[in-house]
Amino acid sequence: MKEGPDRGYVRKAQRRGADGSHTAAEWQARLEEFDYRCAYCGRKGGRLTRDHVVPLSRGGSDSIKNIVPACRKCNGRKRDLTLDEWMSNDGSKPGLGGPPQCRTP
Repeated sequence: MKEGPDRGYVRKAQRRGADGSHTAAEWQARLEEFDYRCAYCGRKGGRLTRDHVVPLSRGGSDSIKNIVPACRKCNGRKRDLTLDEWMSNDGSKPGLGGPPQCRTP
């Protein structure tokens, strides 16, 4: 039997009708690929969360190819935006904006 991500995470992806899936081993390999750093701000340390580059709510897949590690701050600020939408925000919308905001203490 394949080892998978935690049950709560799997249920969320299933509720959203996401295609694809990934195993805990694939997630671990992804963390190693990014040297345990946030894919967006580069911060190392702390709890990294799974971020769907194309959000599940926007039709993104739960495949490991659509998932990157993100610190809680970046993941929370990106919300359900695509990467292009998030990075192009000029900061005029509170709480949005790309990684430079996420580097502040």
